[in-house]
Amino acid sequence: MEDLHEHHHVHSTPDADAVQPTFDGLSQLYPALIQVFVVILSGYACGRSGVISELESEGINHFIKRFALPCMLFRAMATLDFSEVNWTLMACVLIAKTVVFFTVLLLTVVVSSRPVKLGRAGIFAITATQSNDFALGYPIVEALYRTTHPELPQYIYLFAPVSLLILNPIGFCLLELEKDWSNKDQKLRRPSSRAGFRTAWNVLKGIVMNPINFMTFIGIAANFAFQRKIPGVLDGVISTFGVAFSASALFYLGLKMVGRVAEFSGFRLVVPVLLILAKLYDFTYR
Repeated sequence: MEDLHEHHHVHSTPDADAVQPTFDGLSQLYPALIQVFVVILSGYACGRSGVISELESEGINHFIKRFALPCMLFRAMATLDFSEVNWTLMACVLIAKTVVFFTVLLLTVVVSSRPVKLGRAGIFAITATQSNDFALGYPIVEALYRTTHPELPQYIYLFAPVSLLILNPIGFCLLELEKDWSNKDQKLRRPSSRAGFRTAWNVLKGIVMNPINFMTFIGIAANFAFQRKIPGVLDGVISTFGVAFSASALFYLGLKMVGRVAEFSGFRLVVPVLLILAKLYDFTYR
């Protein structure tokens, strides 16, 4: 069990020029991609054939969001050596995501029809900076750098809070503000300061009560409490839930693709394509 869940701590990242995938890493990339897409296609096949219904797939989704992913993040944060993290790299990721987030936000506000839909702008900005790093990114990065830089995949656990705890709440605030304004449209007046406080409170409560964010905070606290050594029994339980994340997340992704592909045709493809381009810019900018 201990060998199965062996954890590589994050070390200072080498220079960008030195962090290049080797031929061995590239040879490992194709098996990783095959594994990822086989699981996704298996989920799609089960959903398409009706083996797993949409209602049943929601059970998988709840397991992922409330057990598998929170436990995986807890273990990653609890065993991470923060003293060896390259904070310059983290700052660059934060800047890149922030630039993309506000660029998409402003462009959506400018080009959208009146009245301005702040909630839509917030959703688009979140979509442009949010990515499935854990299920899709981690296997690929690990395959490329497993032998040369085994510490790099662990940075994926640190990149996620940039969106979850810093940028996403801005989008959620815009959603709440639009909801408040729409409720007061008939009265033609702006929300009061009390409404603004209620919006901030709802967003803050949503952040804290989210199992993913909550377990991230608890994992950081456990890091200092246990000195990066999780007690054996607890580590076994957490690891068991954590290792179930990747397969279940990819399988659920395939399930959710059923019936969605046909919806995106003609003009409906414009927005997804633009958001994908924004994601590519974010990746390049990093």
